[in-house]
This record gives sequence, C-alpha cells and structure tokens, in this order.
Amino acid sequence: MSAVSLVPRRENEVAPLVDDLKTAAKLAGCSDRHLRKFFPDGPPGYEPRLPVCRIGSRLTIRRAALEAWLAAVEQQSTLQA
Repeated sequence: MSAVSLVPRRENEVAPLVDDLKTAAKLAGCSDRHLRKFFPDGPPGYEPRLPVCRIGSRLTIRRAALEAWLAAVEQQSTLQA
C-alpha cells in the first residue's frame, strides 16, 4: 500500500485514506502481530479496540482511526501512570 515517508507530497498527489496492516504497524511503532491484538476480534483485555475494514480480501486501517487509537492509547497510559 503506501510507504512511510517524511518527504512532503506533491500538490497534485492524493494522500491515502487507508493503510495496510504492515504500514499501519510501522506508523504506530509496533509489530503487525501486536497491532492485531487490538482488532475488534482480538483477545480480551486489549483496549482500546482499533477498527479495521476489509476491502475485498484486503485488510485496511483508516489513517484517522489509527491516529485516534494512538491518542486513546496515550491517554490510557497517562491515566495509569
């Protein structure tokens, strides 16, 4: 899907709305296996849940959902500290 890059996009390029699992995990700074634990069908005890969607057979994660999930994880860890 999309590669993680710090290079700004050209004016006429469109930013992707979704990422594949590998890219989302890289953006979150964890492994894809760890990220899967937070999927809606993941094991109990892993909160907050990260919404995912399938486009055909492709598993995707919306960028906005990933950012919101990371903010929730950050808030949760602040409350526990």
